[in-house]
Amino acid sequence: LAYYTGMVFEVYDKKKEMRSLFGGGRYDDLVESFGGEPTPAVGFGMGDVVLELMMKKEGVWPEEKTYIDYYIANIGDVDRHVLSIARKLRDKGYKVTFDLVDRNLSNQLKYADKINAKNVIFVGEKELKEGKILIKNMETGEQKKVEIGKI
Repeated sequence: LAYYTGMVFEVYDKKKEMRSLFGGGRYDDLVESFGGEPTPAVGFGMGDVVLELMMKKEGVWPEEKTYIDYYIANIGDVDRHVLSIARKLRDKGYKVTFDLVDRNLSNQLKYADKINAKNVIFVGEKELKEGKILIKNMETGEQKKVEIGKI
Protein backbone atom coordinates (compact mmCIF):
# COMPACT_ATOMS: atom_id res chain seq x y z
CA LEU A 1 0.00 0.00 0.00
CA ALA A 2 3.03 2.29 0.11
CA TYR A 3 2.51 3.21 -3.56
CA TYR A 4 -0.72 5.14 -2.86
CA THR A 5 -0.22 8.92 -2.67
CA GLY A 6 -3.67 10.21 -1.89
CA MET A 7 -7.23 8.98 -1.95
CA VAL A 8 -7.68 5.21 -1.58
CA PHE A 9 -11.00 3.41 -2.05
CA GLU A 10 -12.52 -0.05 -1.80
CA VAL A 11 -15.97 -1.16 -2.92
CA TYR A 12 -17.96 -3.84 -1.10
CA ASP A 13 -21.41 -5.34 -1.55
CA LYS A 14 -24.10 -3.52 0.46
CA LYS A 15 -24.41 -6.34 2.99
CA LYS A 16 -20.62 -6.57 3.44
CA GLU A 17 -20.84 -10.35 3.21
CA MET A 18 -17.95 -10.63 0.77
CA ARG A 19 -14.44 -9.33 0.60
CA SER A 20 -13.68 -6.23 -1.47
CA LEU A 21 -15.07 -6.27 -5.02
CA PHE A 22 -12.53 -3.73 -6.23
CA GLY A 23 -10.34 -0.95 -4.98
CA GLY A 24 -7.79 1.60 -6.02
CA GLY A 25 -6.57 5.12 -5.56
CA ARG A 26 -3.96 7.70 -6.51
CA TYR A 27 -0.54 6.47 -7.67
CA ASP A 28 1.17 9.79 -8.42
CA ASP A 29 4.72 8.59 -7.66
CA LEU A 30 4.49 5.09 -9.13
CA VAL A 31 5.82 5.81 -12.65
CA GLU A 32 8.69 7.86 -11.23
CA SER A 33 9.61 5.02 -8.84
CA PHE A 34 10.30 2.86 -11.92
CA GLY A 35 12.55 5.51 -13.47
CA GLY A 36 9.95 7.41 -15.47
CA GLU A 37 8.87 11.01 -15.44
CA PRO A 38 6.64 12.25 -12.59
CA THR A 39 3.15 11.26 -13.74
CA PRO A 40 -0.14 11.90 -11.95
CA ALA A 41 -2.13 8.67 -12.01
CA VAL A 42 -5.17 6.90 -10.66
CA GLY A 43 -6.08 3.25 -11.03
CA PHE A 44 -8.03 0.34 -9.68
CA GLY A 45 -8.05 -3.43 -9.63
CA MET A 46 -10.86 -5.91 -9.28
CA GLY A 47 -11.32 -9.56 -8.47
CA ASP A 48 -13.23 -11.39 -11.17
CA VAL A 49 -13.92 -14.36 -8.89
CA VAL A 50 -15.46 -12.17 -6.18
CA LEU A 51 -17.56 -10.35 -8.77
CA GLU A 52 -18.79 -13.66 -10.20
CA LEU A 53 -19.68 -14.96 -6.73
CA MET A 54 -21.63 -11.80 -5.93
CA MET A 55 -23.48 -11.82 -9.25
CA LYS A 56 -24.43 -15.49 -8.79
CA LYS A 57 -25.60 -14.78 -5.24
CA GLU A 58 -27.78 -11.93 -6.51
CA GLY A 59 -29.12 -14.05 -9.40
CA VAL A 60 -27.73 -11.84 -12.17
CA TRP A 61 -24.94 -14.10 -13.47
CA PRO A 62 -25.73 -15.04 -17.10
CA GLU A 63 -26.27 -18.80 -17.30
CA GLU A 64 -26.80 -18.77 -21.03
CA LYS A 65 -23.72 -19.78 -22.98
CA THR A 66 -22.89 -17.13 -25.55
CA TYR A 67 -22.16 -18.06 -29.14
CA ILE A 68 -21.23 -16.67 -32.52
CA ASP A 69 -23.18 -17.84 -35.57
CA TYR A 70 -20.24 -17.47 -37.96
CA TYR A 71 -16.52 -17.03 -37.49
CA ILE A 72 -14.86 -16.08 -40.78
CA ALA A 73 -11.36 -17.53 -41.14
CA ASN A 74 -9.33 -15.49 -43.58
CA ILE A 75 -6.63 -17.26 -45.54
CA GLY A 76 -4.31 -14.79 -47.24
CA ASP A 77 -4.97 -11.24 -48.37
CA VAL A 78 -8.78 -11.37 -48.46
CA ASP A 79 -9.79 -8.80 -45.84
CA ARG A 80 -12.04 -6.82 -48.19
CA HIS A 81 -14.03 -9.96 -49.04
CA VAL A 82 -14.23 -11.02 -45.39
CA LEU A 83 -15.70 -7.63 -44.47
CA SER A 84 -18.25 -7.90 -47.28
CA ILE A 85 -19.35 -11.39 -46.22
CA ALA A 86 -19.54 -10.33 -42.56
CA ARG A 87 -21.71 -7.33 -43.47
CA LYS A 88 -24.12 -9.48 -45.52
CA LEU A 89 -24.52 -11.99 -42.70
CA ARG A 90 -24.92 -9.30 -40.04
CA ASP A 91 -27.57 -7.61 -42.18
CA LYS A 92 -29.48 -10.90 -41.96
CA GLY A 93 -29.26 -10.84 -38.16
CA TYR A 94 -26.39 -13.27 -37.61
CA LYS A 95 -23.66 -12.81 -35.00
CA VAL A 96 -20.41 -12.71 -36.96
CA THR A 97 -16.77 -12.12 -36.13
CA PHE A 98 -13.46 -12.63 -37.88
CA ASP A 99 -9.72 -12.47 -37.26
CA LEU A 100 -8.37 -9.04 -36.38
CA VAL A 101 -4.87 -9.97 -35.22
CA ASP A 102 -3.44 -11.97 -38.15
CA ARG A 103 -3.63 -15.42 -36.54
CA ASN A 104 -2.60 -18.39 -38.64
CA LEU A 105 -5.40 -20.74 -39.69
CA SER A 106 -4.78 -23.20 -36.87
CA ASN A 107 -5.03 -20.45 -34.25
CA GLN A 108 -8.11 -19.00 -35.93
CA LEU A 109 -9.83 -22.38 -35.59
CA LYS A 110 -8.80 -22.62 -31.93
CA TYR A 111 -10.20 -19.14 -31.37
CA ALA A 112 -13.45 -20.02 -33.17
CA ASP A 113 -13.83 -23.00 -30.85
CA LYS A 114 -13.03 -20.87 -27.80
CA ILE A 115 -15.75 -18.33 -28.61
CA ASN A 116 -18.25 -21.11 -29.30
CA ALA A 117 -18.70 -20.36 -33.01
CA LYS A 118 -21.42 -22.54 -34.52
CA ASN A 119 -19.89 -22.33 -38.00
CA VAL A 120 -16.58 -21.35 -39.57
CA ILE A 121 -16.47 -19.83 -43.03
CA PHE A 122 -13.16 -20.28 -44.84
CA VAL A 123 -12.32 -17.42 -47.18
CA GLY A 124 -9.12 -17.70 -49.18
CA GLU A 125 -7.87 -16.78 -52.61
CA LYS A 126 -8.63 -20.31 -53.87
CA GLU A 127 -12.24 -20.08 -52.67
CA LEU A 128 -12.65 -16.62 -54.18
CA LYS A 129 -11.39 -17.83 -57.59
CA GLU A 130 -14.03 -20.60 -57.44
CA GLY A 131 -16.67 -18.08 -56.39
CA LYS A 132 -17.48 -20.29 -53.40
CA ILE A 133 -16.74 -20.39 -49.70
CA LEU A 134 -16.40 -23.39 -47.45
CA ILE A 135 -18.64 -23.49 -44.37
CA LYS A 136 -17.87 -25.92 -41.56
CA ASN A 137 -20.40 -26.78 -38.85
CA MET A 138 -18.26 -26.88 -35.70
CA GLU A 139 -20.56 -29.27 -33.84
CA THR A 140 -20.98 -31.94 -36.53
CA GLY A 141 -17.82 -31.31 -38.57
CA GLU A 142 -19.95 -31.25 -41.73
CA GLN A 143 -18.55 -29.04 -44.48
CA LYS A 144 -20.22 -27.61 -47.56
CA LYS A 145 -19.32 -25.21 -50.33
CA VAL A 146 -21.67 -22.30 -50.94
CA GLU A 147 -21.65 -19.78 -53.76
CA ILE A 148 -20.60 -16.39 -52.42
CA GLY A 149 -23.58 -14.72 -54.09
CA LYS A 150 -26.00 -16.96 -52.16
CA ILE A 151 -24.95 -15.73 -48.74
